[in-house]
Amino acid sequence: MNLEVQGTIYKVGKVEQVTETFSKRVVVINTGGEYAQFFPVEFHNDKTALLDSYKENDEVKINANFRGRSWLKEDKEFFFLSLQGWRISKQESELDTLAETQTPVEPKEDDLPF
Repeated sequence: MNLEVQGTIYKVGKVEQVTETFSKRVVVINTGGEYAQFFPVEFHNDKTALLDSYKENDEVKINANFRGRSWLKEDKEFFFLSLQGWRISKQESELDTLAETQTPVEPKEDDLPF
């Protein structure tokens, strides 16, 4: 199932080598607003490099898939849910967009004597 998450990067984790053939890196997104939500999104293996150019407070959009697993321990069943990212892109903030649309004001020459 595909999901799109937009928000501000709260934290970018380091690459964690889980096994010889599996690595992961987690980025936490803050959705902002009155009831802000924090979503940890995992990037796996070659996708961990996608996070190299991102830092805290960057406005981003992430495409991710839901991943669910079950686990049986001592006759009790547990369920886990994670978000696995596969694309990330920067989003311009409103201030960046405003700055780009405004034209600089040319200084006027004063004809004052001093």
